[in-house]
Amino acid sequence: MKCKYCGNSLPDGSDFCIYCGQKQPPKNQGADVSRFKILLPALICSVCCICMAALVVAIVVKRGANGGESEADVYQNSAVSSAAAVDADAQTEPTEPTEQSAENSSDEKIDTPYAPAVMAESGCLFTPSDGTLVQMRKGPSEQYTLICDVSPGAMLTVYAEEETDNVRWIYTQYGSEYGWCRAELLKDTVQKVANVTEPQIALHSYERYEVVSRVNLLMLRNEPDEESTSKIYINKGEKLTIYGEKRNDDRWLYTYKDGQFGWIKTYRGDPGKSGYKIYLDYYY
Repeated sequence: MKCKYCGNSLPDGSDFCIYCGQKQPPKNQGADVSRFKILLPALICSVCCICMAALVVAIVVKRGANGGESEADVYQNSAVSSAAAVDADAQTEPTEPTEQSAENSSDEKIDTPYAPAVMAESGCLFTPSDGTLVQMRKGPSEQYTLICDVSPGAMLTVYAEEETDNVRWIYTQYGSEYGWCRAELLKDTVQKVANVTEPQIALHSYERYEVVSRVNLLMLRNEPDEESTSKIYINKGEKLTIYGEKRNDDRWLYTYKDGQFGWIKTYRGDPGKSGYKIYLDYYY
């Protein structure tokens, strides 16, 4: 054998070199190293082959899964893609508003009620009896939502006034509703259908009171007299505002209904005697 370090010849089986003193490797170590050098590349090649095979199998399985998609699914996916493309085009190419859409936007009404900052009763106006249409709106403009149509001959108490675009509006009450009416359509006095006797005692706004009819077909008369007639009747349960009275005679009250002022009788007969009947109740 020879020394692995200095190359001098040594007796077989020597553990140390007698020339350089270095310890000699075991006899079979070189064979092991040679064998390892041969096996290492083979091992690396095997691992690479296994990885490649696994990758090929995964690709085949994935393609097989995609290939199993039904024709309907393919069509649906295509339709979704087309719709997305159309939406994208619509966003990137804005269209100008049409004339019809502009008209619709201008017709939109304001639905939020507009109430005046200050309310104070300042008199009464009347809707015409000739059929002129008077409408109540939620605000002082045609742009506000319509509340209702006001019947002919109705009396409207003025609580506030405002002007919009050179048009005067009044804030009033009609029935249970509060709203705005165009003042130019209203009259300062009621259009009477016949001559009506004015009350001897006219009540101011703070003196007026309300009554309720206890009977049906209570007649509204032109004069405080049972001989006077009229075509206007008051039914049981109707509420009326009293605007005047006859002096020294509590049997007659001056009121208003359906576009006309007139007189209603409060009772008949004498209190405490046979035939005595009350027609009205005071409303509190």
